[in-house]
Amino acid sequence: MTKFYANIIDLSEIPELIFKLVMWDWFDREDIISNKDGVWVRIVGKNNEIVRARIVALEKVKKIKHGSGVRIKEKE
Repeated sequence: MTKFYANIIDLSEIPELIFKLVMWDWFDREDIISNKDGVWVRIVGKNNEIVRARIVALEKVKKIKHGSGVRIKEKE
C-alpha cells in the first residue's frame, strides 16, 4: 500500500488559521519519517480519492517559500 507524506517545514508555512480550520485532520501525527530531505508526516483520508484530493490541494498552496506548494513524498 502506497503512503503519501507531506513535508513538515512546508506545512509550517501555511497560515495557522487555514491549517486549523481546514487541514487539522489531514495528517497522521503518529506516522512521521525523517531523512536527509527533511521531516515528513503521512497524509490520511477515508479513502484513496480523499488522500489524492488532499495532495492536489497541498501542492497548490502558493504561500510556501520555494513557491511550488507543499512537497509530497510517496513511499510503499
